[in-house]
Amino acid sequence: MSSFRTVLAVSMLCALVACGGGQVETGQTAPPLASAKPVVVPESSCASGGSDYLMVNGECHTAFAGFAPIPAQTPALAAPSAHSSALAAPKGAEALASLSVNAFFDWAGPSLPQYFGYYYYQDSIYVGGYGTFTYRYYYGTGNYLGVLNGYVYVYGPATYYQMLAVAELSSFYCSVYSCYTRTFTSWTGSVNGVVVKDAGNESFAFYSDTHCLYSYARNQETTNFCLTSGASGYFAGQPVIVMSAANVNGIGCLAVLADTYGRQIDIYTDAYGTQIVQVLSTYWNRGSC
Repeated sequence: MSSFRTVLAVSMLCALVACGGGQVETGQTAPPLASAKPVVVPESSCASGGSDYLMVNGECHTAFAGFAPIPAQTPALAAPSAHSSALAAPKGAEALASLSVNAFFDWAGPSLPQYFGYYYYQDSIYVGGYGTFTYRYYYGTGNYLGVLNGYVYVYGPATYYQMLAVAELSSFYCSVYSCYTRTFTSWTGSVNGVVVKDAGNESFAFYSDTHCLYSYARNQETTNFCLTSGASGYFAGQPVIVMSAANVNGIGCLAVLADTYGRQIDIYTDAYGTQIVQVLSTYWNRGSC
């Protein structure tokens, strides 16, 4: 197809190719994807350094700073974690460049729910002067994630409908696969060690390197919920802290999720597979903790 003008059109095409499912809202419009060429700027912009621009095949492109790959040279951490959100790395002599487009898409959707999500439509389209743009369109956010000539791009509301470069596809290898061992943050005084509970008794943890939330139930890291200072952070604009509360099922204390007033936090998954934070009216029992 030459363009996708409404989400309804996308949903009709799902009968022809594999889609992620989910509800589709009609009436949403976007500029034609085929005419959305990468934003090219003078080479001097890239020469100045920084993360705002990226050299792509001899051209200086405006970059999308919403996310970045984990560097391959990141040092190994001290001890292995019990769980990992990364996929199992390919065996044998496959190099970093062996990262496939679909493996990257499968990682990026749920790992970056603030931009993408679980439900998508996948296809490819020719972008004049550049080549074939292989992409996934995400119903929940209206954003496109794609690969063009070996580089990752984002297009949609997150970029104000400009096709912005992110990085080389191969550079996301260590984001998608486990290149090194990761650990979780331990909570002093908690009988559960690294585990943090929500109001629904679901188990979570926070990675030591990114300080972002990991869900044991989903085996997934959520990059829009990260601790920014010690035991506090924000989840979709909601202040959230990790605090100590009495263990109602035994002795000792547990690390739990609360708002700044000590009210219980519940994390649930919406119809698009995105984790949502809800503040309850009930307070955690601090006891002697």
